[in-house]
Amino acid sequence: MPETPLLDALLQVLPGNARVLELGPEPGALGQRYRALWPDACWDHRSSLPPERPAGIAPYDRVVVDSRADALRGGTGALEPLHEWTTPDAQLVCAWPNMGNFAVLQRLIMGDISFDDTGVLDAAHARFLSPASAYKLLLDAGWLPHMINQ
Repeated sequence: MPETPLLDALLQVLPGNARVLELGPEPGALGQRYRALWPDACWDHRSSLPPERPAGIAPYDRVVVDSRADALRGGTGALEPLHEWTTPDAQLVCAWPNMGNFAVLQRLIMGDISFDDTGVLDAAHARFLSPASAYKLLLDAGWLPHMINQ
């Protein structure tokens, strides 16, 4: 579960009138807080997506991708179908741990490449990304990234 400052930062980029799709292994604290703030808004959770949006499901304005989402394991091929599920001006909101930070690099230099139970080196993360590799992944999948907080 993300820390409160992270949840607060993510809630600031999710307007209350949006149709939001959350991708992740299970519904998270962000969705609970969002629905508490805007009970009439639409917040849907899915662990995976078929390539095409079924008839009857309206497109989403925002997509929130959890760092543990299996969709990330497949690289760009898993993020490209999101375009079929979203409006033309949709935004993709991601909160991924920065694997290019000093603490991680220091551990790698020391030869410690073991996983932790929690935190940045948590084995539950589907993919380990630095800001540069996250930008490349998103650009390759047809999304134009913009960093809001770090």
